[in-house]
Order: sequence, then structure tokens, then C-alpha cells
Amino acid sequence: MWYESAVTPPADASLSVTAISSGLSPELEPVNTGEVFPVGTPRIYYWIEFQNMVDGMSWSRALLLDGRVVRTESEAWERGSEGVAYYWFDAQGGWPTGRYE
Repeated sequence: MWYESAVTPPADASLSVTAISSGLSPELEPVNTGEVFPVGTPRIYYWIEFQNMVDGMSWSRALLLDGRVVRTESEAWERGSEGVAYYWFDAQGGWPTGRYE
């Protein structure tokens, strides 16, 4: 389901993925970064850098496995204008092996 918002993002809003990993350190840094993970990996984390974002605007994320969309989520942006954040996608029983993006 897509989140709809009346907030219009600025033309210069940007978001980029800086790391994908299968783990998270106690300092909230990526552990075991890469694009290919072993079968059964329970959670795929990804880190983003963002600029010129606006709270309340709609944003979506997608997880691709071997080039195919396997999961999407949509919600209101609530992280402020700029910074770094991480999110994850869980899989009950673990994710299959493959190339993630």
C-alpha cells in the first residue's frame, strides 16, 4: 500500500543508499556489508544519506533480489531535512541467497 501525502517534496530532495548489510554493530554501523548474503539471513539492513527532505512527504523503499522487487514499504518521511539513517527488511525464516539492492 502506498502512503499518500499532501506535502510536495522539493525538486532538490535526494536520498542515496550508502551500504547494505546483514548485521548492525552496537554503534549502529553496518556489519557484513555487500550485495550477496547467505541463505537464511533474517534481516537485510540498508543505510541512506538524505538531503532536502521534508517531514510529512510520502516516500517508499523497495528491496530487490536478483533484479526483482520482493518487498516494498511506503510511509510519511519523519527524519528531518538531512542526515543518515538505516532501515531493514525482515524475512520470517530468512532471506534466500542472491544479489540484493
